[in-house]
Amino acid sequence: MQLRILAPIALLSLTIASTAHAENLQHLSRAMSSGECQKCDLSGSGLVLANLKGVDLTGSDLTDANLSRANLFGAKLAKTNLSRASLLGADLRGADLSGANLSAADLNGADLTGANLTGTNLNGADLRKATLTNANFQNADFTNAYFRGAIDIPAAAVRSEEFYAWGVEEARRGNHRGAIEQFNQSLGVDGKFAYSYIGRAISRKQLGDLQGAIDDSKLAETFFQEQKNEEGVKVAKDLTKALQTPPDSGGSDFLGSVINMAGSLLLKIFLH
Repeated sequence: MQLRILAPIALLSLTIASTAHAENLQHLSRAMSSGECQKCDLSGSGLVLANLKGVDLTGSDLTDANLSRANLFGAKLAKTNLSRASLLGADLRGADLSGANLSAADLNGADLTGANLTGTNLNGADLRKATLTNANFQNADFTNAYFRGAIDIPAAAVRSEEFYAWGVEEARRGNHRGAIEQFNQSLGVDGKFAYSYIGRAISRKQLGDLQGAIDDSKLAETFFQEQKNEEGVKVAKDLTKALQTPPDSGGSDFLGSVINMAGSLLLKIFLH
């Protein structure tokens, strides 16, 4: 398989990397010409926009490598060390990253559709806006990984509290549709997470879904009762009452004060 660099900037990066890492020049040449370089030293290599489709770099050292927007479709990267590597916007569809070290790697906007990340170390990795559809994350380490805005986040990767926090942030910006999406994901992880029902109830009311808001506030009350959270029970009850009170009967003012109380409750979780 013949590999090629797709832009002058990639060639410039490669030249700089080769100068700084003379010891891996032979390995770079081998990877570029044959598409296979197992257990090679490619640390610090500059391969921006490189076409590495199907390349076999199994067990290689790619620490601090720059693979931004590289084509790594179907690449064999099992047990590679990609610690602190830049894979910004890289095409990793169907790639085998099983057992790889991606700690602190930049995967912002990368496409990992159908990729194999079994047992992969993603500690501290940046996966914002990455596409994770049908990726295999079995036994992966997600410690401190950041998934905000990623598509098809695996359930084991993000706690309900994190989705909830993102929902609160969106609601405070006035993006109630976005907030509801985050609260939905929070409840997908933990269907009894009462705070997300309160948050979703408020966002639904802001979008005109009064019945949905009432249903959510009642569910919040149920789960707060199960958890013996008296403050939560009171806020949920008051919210349900306010939602059911007609505006011309003072309901608007009552609802406003209850929403303020609910807002204080929603923020309290971050203090624990």
